[in-house]
Parts: sequence; structure tokens; C-alpha cells
Amino acid sequence: MSLSLWPRLRRASVAFFAFGLGLVPLVAGEAPLIITPGSYVEFDAPFTPQLREFASSKKKLCASTGALAAVAVPENFDPHRPWPVLLVSATSDPGYNSSRRLLRRFMTPALKAGWIVIAADPTSDRDEETHTLRYALLIAAIGRLQLEWAHLPEWPRAFGGFSGGAKRSATLAAMATDLGRPPIGVFQGGCNEATMSEVLRFFRTDRTRAQFLSIPVFLSGGRDDPIATREQVEDVAWRLRSSGFTRLRHERFAGRHELSPEHVEQALRWFAEVAAPR
Repeated sequence: MSLSLWPRLRRASVAFFAFGLGLVPLVAGEAPLIITPGSYVEFDAPFTPQLREFASSKKKLCASTGALAAVAVPENFDPHRPWPVLLVSATSDPGYNSSRRLLRRFMTPALKAGWIVIAADPTSDRDEETHTLRYALLIAAIGRLQLEWAHLPEWPRAFGGFSGGAKRSATLAAMATDLGRPPIGVFQGGCNEATMSEVLRFFRTDRTRAQFLSIPVFLSGGRDDPIATREQVEDVAWRLRSSGFTRLRHERFAGRHELSPEHVEQALRWFAEVAAPR
């Protein structure tokens, strides 16, 4: 996936796109969402005109008018206190590019760990898959949910994905860090490229780079994975350590190219533990 659109994100207003400082664009007049704790709920999250423009390419207006989003919350969810949020991203590969479908695989272990899970997909399949589009979709989803939970943008969050979605999660985490709101973790399942290291070159300041390098990263790989082989995942771990990532866990499980629910739960509990006030 190309990182060529990163400069467009930099030129955008930090206040508008950081979706972490309580300044998410809201869409008023929406009917309340009915979100039952412990369940999976899908909802529409329309773009504001500015957000749709941001999600568009330089030559063509984004065909999507918003996000097809999904959320799941734990059984004991209480919106009056902060909750950690996992933002799930899928690969760009046709047939596997639904982040909402992938959310269902993350849902059980994430809720068990006490996390909210959010995912978003475009409303049109005519849009080019870009990081800016996917970032905008998550902004739209969070903006819609903020109408229900006013302090959601302030809650801690992590990015997570599988295969190509693991690589996308690394880039989105870097974007968030560059805009002043580093996540508390990145989960990468079945990842065969060191994207976390590759995006380091885009940071403008040593301080931001250091913030990114301190983010906990959990690499999960199947011992018999033919796509993200054991050797490839070991190489990813080596590259991340060589780049300076100070909090890295590389775990294996008995399986092939698949998501490990146990590793998802372990990762999220670890992220929360590292982020807990000392």
C-alpha cells in the first residue's frame, strides 16, 4: 500500500483530523443508536463535506458518502467512564477487505479483555483503497459514536489488524502519532512486512519518532503460516528491534494464516497494563 498520500494528512488541520482531542466533526440530528452491551451493532456514519474531501484523491471526489461502521462493547459497559478502544483494519485484498467482518473475529477476545471494538468500511466499492480513506472512515465512525458517548475521542485506543490489515494498522498508528495522539498499542497478526519500521521515515521531529518507538507492538504468527512464514515474522521482529522499538512481543501459536483469539486478548491486556498510570 502506498504511503504517498501521507503529506496530505500533514497539511490537514490537526484539530480536525486527530480524532483524539475532543474535536471530532459531529453530524447532528442523527437518531440515537441502540447499542446492547456484549453485542455487535452496525451503523451508518456520514462524512462531513470536509471529511469527504479529505478522503478523496487529488483528481476524483470520493464515491463514498460516509462509513459503514460497526461497534461492540463489553457486557459491563458504562459510558460514564473511559474504556480502551481497538480500531480494527482489514487488508485491501478483494474478498477480505471488510473491516467490519474482521471485527467479528476480534470481538470475543477484545470484549473479554474489557475493550470496545470499532471498524469502518466505505459505502462505495469504487473508491481506491488508501490510508487517508481508511483514516477518514474511522474518524466518521468515532464522530457518530461521539453523539452517544461524548468523551469517546479522549479514551485510549489501539490499532489492530490481520495480514494486510496489520500493515495498515501500523500506518494508521503512525498517522495518529504524527497528529499528536499516539495509540497505546498496535496488534499485528500474520504480518510479513516491517511496516512499523518503514513509516519511521515520515516523522518530522525526534520527539514524535521517539513516541512512536515507545508504542507496544504485539506480533502474532502461526507456526505453519505459509503466507507470513515463521522466518518472515522473525525478520519483522528483528527489524523492529533494530529500529528502536522498545516494547515488542513476538508470540507464536499452533496454526496457519489465521487470527489467534488468545493472542488478541493477551495483547490488549498488555497494552492496558503498559498504559496504566504508575
